[in-house]
Amino acid sequence: MSIASQPRRSWIARFACALALALSAPHVAHSEPPQLAAAGALAKTIGTRPNPLEGLPPASAPLAAEFAAQSGVVFSGNAAEVARVAARMQQLLAQLGWTADQVRVQKSPQGSWVGYSLNSAPHETDTFQLARQPRLGLAPEMVAYVDRHGAPQTMALVSQKEILAAMLQAGRLFVFRGEHCSVDKLQEHLAIRQNIVYWGSRTDWVFPEDKIYRFNTADFWQPMTGDDWTLKPGVRASQAIADAFTGKFDYQIGCTSACRFIATHGVLDYYHRVQASTAMIARLEQALDPQRPFVEITPTVDRGGTYRKAGRLFDRQFNVPWNHWVPGDWGWIKNLDPKSSEELGSEGCNIIYAGGGMFVNYYPERPPKTLDESLRRVYGWQFGLEEGELAITPEVAARLRQDPRAGGMLRDVRDVPKLFGASAASQNGA
Repeated sequence: MSIASQPRRSWIARFACALALALSAPHVAHSEPPQLAAAGALAKTIGTRPNPLEGLPPASAPLAAEFAAQSGVVFSGNAAEVARVAARMQQLLAQLGWTADQVRVQKSPQGSWVGYSLNSAPHETDTFQLARQPRLGLAPEMVAYVDRHGAPQTMALVSQKEILAAMLQAGRLFVFRGEHCSVDKLQEHLAIRQNIVYWGSRTDWVFPEDKIYRFNTADFWQPMTGDDWTLKPGVRASQAIADAFTGKFDYQIGCTSACRFIATHGVLDYYHRVQASTAMIARLEQALDPQRPFVEITPTVDRGGTYRKAGRLFDRQFNVPWNHWVPGDWGWIKNLDPKSSEELGSEGCNIIYAGGGMFVNYYPERPPKTLDESLRRVYGWQFGLEEGELAITPEVAARLRQDPRAGGMLRDVRDVPKLFGASAASQNGA
């Protein structure tokens, strides 16, 4: 829920600005996920709604006890599959410039799984500093593109090597098993995450200070109240969502809608432009609600923390250390102040990690922020202050990084792109 950078304002202006955040209700505001037994447990995706993208049991199916306590990336399958993965991973790591002393490799005695983790200090979960370690060689990629106004631009985009480094860091577990037990699936996942950051970095939206969203109702979207995005008849979801990034209409939206657009377009565009597959695009669009494409793209969790439906495009990981972010992660900061959080739009802030210690900025008038700057900004709402006007002690900063159940503001969950199966029969999830 960033807004355009502004000079110091009166308390009246600040109050008006807080009200202007009405359309950006946090996407996990009313869910309290349960604690899982294993640290860094894989995202839980329980639900009964058929999904044309599901080719496997839910990702929350019990992990094999022999690697459930691992961190990093694990491939699980039969011995022949795992042996092929190990050979291909050795090639991939060499291709990306990893040296033998930088990545630890563990294999089960039976050959049923192989795991990879970063050879960092024990219990080190910080991914913000990875790009600042010259020995890892995690420099961003310089990417040239033409913006929606036809002007040539260049951006520094997080590298797939940095994305993999963050996944290998201790604190979380990423499991590729069954039909996903392949290095190709890992590379696809890295590329999708990179594409989410790419489109997040290209946004040039405006925050609607008057609480009125402005979007393309002439060609793609039905008029709406709030953020109930509904397609016009006959419009495909991929086309309507892409319009916010490549069309000529200047969208004015809040941070929840911004994250929905960025994350969803990052997935759809990967199969449309990066790894073109008309069949996969069709299956992705069929997995979405036919009229309201953002409905249930993330898991549905009730107030007691019980899963009701799997996310259509994204899984959720729980108990994530505050400083463990993989580029492309979608998280949330909750405003715990009972007074200011009652103001429309001030319940919290949606954020997407871009790599290099910085988070995606949806509104170009305001510079990208670190996590602590984002936390400080939301914390300042109760005082009517911007983050640059607020000084806090190291003790307060440490508290803000905790989950709200522990008195902090940063939810210990991350919404992450699903691993999309290739074998399930297409069914419309209702």
